[in-house]
Amino acid sequence: MRTLLMFIALSVLVMSLQAEARNPQCPALLTDGECDQLEAIMMLREKQPEEYGRQLFDFARLMTERHQACRCDDWLIKWADSVHDGFRLQGK
Repeated sequence: MRTLLMFIALSVLVMSLQAEARNPQCPALLTDGECDQLEAIMMLREKQPEEYGRQLFDFARLMTERHQACRCDDWLIKWADSVHDGFRLQGK
């Protein structure tokens, strides 16, 4: 369940990075290197969708492991819940 929530949260981050060169929230959530990695993954979306999906899934797995290791699961779940609520509101 937590992996799915993290994947949803990162998907929203990816979408917001498409709209901006750099998401203002990114430094608080990811290191500069991780932001660069995520931007590189996004570049694969149109030309290599299968590789894009694989790399995005791997990235989400690594981020989930990192957050579980730092015992900040509560923060991660709250953030993913806010992302989910944002999707729900957009659908109305």
